[in-house]
Amino acid sequence: MALNNDFKQAFFNGQDCWKKNDYINARHWFEIAVKDSNFKDESLSKLIQIEIREGKYSKARKILVENKDINSMASN
Repeated sequence: MALNNDFKQAFFNGQDCWKKNDYINARHWFEIAVKDSNFKDESLSKLIQIEIREGKYSKARKILVENKDINSMASN
């Protein structure tokens, strides 16, 4: 149970960094939070947005390809 709270805290830390436009630290926290299924979708979305904002399109594409199972579930 404590581990789930760690992911939750990581997600909220990422959100706080995101709001401050601190994308380096936001990426760090979202990379932790993405490991929990409760925060995976939103964390992946933020990670992709960070990569696009930084012009790292191939990295954003890689995230999309690695998580295409999520993309197909969203379209159903």
